[in-house]
Amino acid sequence: MNTNQSMVAIAPEDRLVPTNTVLSRLGGIHFTTLWRKMKSKSFPQPWAKIDGRNYWRASDVDQYIEQQHQATVRQRTDDVDSRID
Repeated sequence: MNTNQSMVAIAPEDRLVPTNTVLSRLGGIHFTTLWRKMKSKSFPQPWAKIDGRNYWRASDVDQYIEQQHQATVRQRTDDVDSRID
């Protein structure tokens, strides 16, 4: 590396993750399932395309996972509440 160049630190949540990592983070879903989620706008579009490969910001993937988790918790809570009534 040239001594005139400086290294830029990238926060973990801002790093780019490739499709295979996204598929794994989503529980090992198939690419077709991810594609359908993107097409229906329920999953964020790739942040960058580099050499024909899609990359997402880790924070976007984390946010999607958190939203899905919260929706599942709300659904389970609603199911329990309806049984109590």
